[in-house]
Amino acid sequence: DLLSDMGAIIAIVAGKYFAVLWLDSFLSLIISAILFKGCFGILKNSFNILMDRELSDETLRAILKTIALHKDVKDVHDLRTRSCGIQEFVQVHISLDPKLLLTDAHTIGDEVEKLLLDLLPNAQILIHLDPFGIETKTTVE
Repeated sequence: DLLSDMGAIIAIVAGKYFAVLWLDSFLSLIISAILFKGCFGILKNSFNILMDRELSDETLRAILKTIALHKDVKDVHDLRTRSCGIQEFVQVHISLDPKLLLTDAHTIGDEVEKLLLDLLPNAQILIHLDPFGIETKTTVE
């Protein structure tokens, strides 16, 4: 508003005292371009928030580093992340010793989830536990 008001005042003064009648149109185009750029930035930012997108490479590295902090995790794979609005989602497979009891493996999964929630407090975390060294195959018929 201030910019357009200043442009109008400048155009009126230039037209009345200096007979520069084209200045009004020129300033209108400049102000329109500035407004369009601002609107485009808001639209782009809103679009990015609404659409799913993968978390940043820096965040992916931090996730992998955080998971590696747990001494019982043998391998990490199939890391998938996305962000939709302000909600972040992390899905990952971790490999554990295949001789662990189910309750122990579950406890380790919970501990890794807690580590990830310390890193990303509002994220939805899904951890799939795999036995280390045992190849699992999924077939779809």
